[in-house]
Parts: sequence; structure tokens; C-alpha cells
Amino acid sequence: MATFGKEERLKKQKDIESLFKNGNVLGDKSIRLVFAISDKNSLQYPLKIGFSVSKRNYKKAVDRNRIKRLMREAYRKSKSSTNRLLVDYKLNYILIFIFISKEKHSFRVIEEKIKTLLIRFERIIIKGNKNNNVE
Repeated sequence: MATFGKEERLKKQKDIESLFKNGNVLGDKSIRLVFAISDKNSLQYPLKIGFSVSKRNYKKAVDRNRIKRLMREAYRKSKSSTNRLLVDYKLNYILIFIFISKEKHSFRVIEEKIKTLLIRFERIIIKGNKNNNVE
């Protein structure tokens, strides 16, 4: 069963600051993914995730909250392969999805974009691990 519990949420200000300071970026025109390796070791929850929507693009909190809710649900439905991969490689990451589009999207579009970003993220992890394991 796919859940998105409190333990998986990115909440600590220190983690968020280090993510933006040291993180790598993936993205397209609508959603940006910032990710960094975490120094915390938790094989049960290898990912800490945050979601953000710009106040500049969406003045009303109702709109921002709706988009974040849609992104959380899309992530919750798509996260299983990413979590398995990180557990297999014994890695921990912190991620934040930032919605940067000025136009509202349907759930289907947001879900597709988040899936695509997670697949690209997985490819980076696999590629990085292959390079580290070759000696």
C-alpha cells in the first residue's frame, strides 16, 4: 500500500537549506526537482520529500494548496520503484518538487510530469552507482 506519512516529509529548515545550497536540479517548464544526498541513514524511509508552489505565481493559498495536494498524490502513487532502488543501493536522499508553471494543470498532467522526473532521478542514481562501483 502506497502511503505518504509524516516520516517521509521534508520539514527541517537545516535540511531544506542544505538541499538548496548543495542540491542538483532536474526539471521541465512546469515542475522542478531539487535533490541532494542525505547524511541521515534510514532504510525504512530513504527519501524525505517536500513540495512547494510559488506565491508569486499563485496569490491565493487555496490554489497553492490544491497544487501541492495534487503533487503529493502523484508522488505517492509513483514512489515505489524509486524507494526500492534507494533501499537496494542503501542511499538516502532529500528532494523537493517545486511547481513553477503559471498555468494550472490537471492531475493527469502533474502525475505524468512527476513520474518523468522520478524516472530521470532514478537514472542519475543508477548511473552514479555504476561509476562508484567500478574499481
